[in-house]
Amino acid sequence: MTDGTTSLQLMSEASRMLVEASTIQQAKELKDLALTVADWARRKGMGEEAIQYAKSYAVRAERKMGEMLAATERATGTRTLGGGDGAGGNMVSPPASVPTLAELGVTKRESSDAQFLATLPDEQFEEIAVGKRTVSDVRKESKHPHVSQNSGNNEWYTPTEFTEAARSVMGSIDLDPASSESANASVKATRFYTAEDDGLTKEWDGAVWMNPPYSTGLVDRFTEKLCAEYVDGSVEQACVLVNNATETKWFQELLEVAASVCFLRGRIKFVDQSGSAIGTGLQGQAILYFGHRQDEFNATFSEFGQVFVHA
Repeated sequence: MTDGTTSLQLMSEASRMLVEASTIQQAKELKDLALTVADWARRKGMGEEAIQYAKSYAVRAERKMGEMLAATERATGTRTLGGGDGAGGNMVSPPASVPTLAELGVTKRESSDAQFLATLPDEQFEEIAVGKRTVSDVRKESKHPHVSQNSGNNEWYTPTEFTEAARSVMGSIDLDPASSESANASVKATRFYTAEDDGLTKEWDGAVWMNPPYSTGLVDRFTEKLCAEYVDGSVEQACVLVNNATETKWFQELLEVAASVCFLRGRIKFVDQSGSAIGTGLQGQAILYFGHRQDEFNATFSEFGQVFVHA
């Protein structure tokens, strides 16, 4: 077993633990452990990438903790029975079985920050997760909104060096199921589906290139369909470019089916609708390969980053 394979397995296991965390205590323990690992990596001089990965994991665990804290407060907060907001309603306190913040080992500030993270749109949250901004920065900005906040635009296109590498590996690009006229000018897929076509309702087959919409809800559905079409045999090969959101359910599902994955060095500078390379992503990206030309993918994409094979 190579060090790379071991590292990938450790990342996958850590991500699985975060996905499966079902209590506030578990999420807090994962957050605290990740911060300890980040400090250890810093003291050992392991490099900024390893330190940032641990810090990013801690932020994601904190957000999950915030989601559960908010849900607990909604479920157990003081409420009226039989009278809504009107007079005569009986006040009911939270059940004694619900632990206090002190019993959870969570300070009021930690609870506040965690629940604030849980309320953020994905674009803002990712900027915090990758270390681009702090919770304090975003809190201040939320009080004084700035016009330059990310719009969540899905129309960011892939630089041709990646699509041409994918074409070289697969032999062709028969289909791009999440594209547009402008995007296909560089992808050059034989067939492509636009947002108006709704590729999720169409048949997929052959060799597929996919850079799915990154909006929550859409990325899940596109990656789920890709995996299903590949397992079914309709899609023979595929190269999929996504954020390296290893903590998410959809990314874990991709890892389970893919033959190889390349974690790209740095962050891709995407191309906007005018053709200008100005749209840098909020986090790192990965390209996953599905198919029988695994050796070709590994050799070709090792130029762009570290490649790991499915165990």
